[in-house]
Amino acid sequence: MVVIDHGRLVVRGAISELQGAATRVVSAQHRELAQALDAAGATVQAMAPEPGRGGDGVLVVRGMPITEIGDRAATAGIALHELTAGRVPRGAVPRVDRGRTAHPEP
Repeated sequence: MVVIDHGRLVVRGAISELQGAATRVVSAQHRELAQALDAAGATVQAMAPEPGRGGDGVLVVRGMPITEIGDRAATAGIALHELTAGRVPRGAVPRVDRGRTAHPEP
C-alpha cells in the first residue's frame, strides 16, 4: 500500500506492516501534538475518540521512537495521558484526510 498526499509520500508498506508496530498516544492537546510530530517527520493518525476520555484525543504514531515522542511532547509543554508502544488493531488503517494526519475508515 502506498499513500501519497499532495505529492508527498505519507506511508508505504504492506497493509500487515502498517497495522503493526506503532505508538499509541493520548493527550488533551492531541491536535498540537499531531502537528509537532508531523513536522518532525512522523506519520500520525488521529483515531476516533474513545468513550470516557473527555477531551482526550488518541493518536497512532509511526516512524518515530517512543522516547522521541515523549521528549517532543515535553519540550512543547504537552501533557501525555498515555504513551504505549504496541500493535495497532486491524480496523486502524487510515484514510488520508489533510496533511499527514489521517483518520480511520468507518
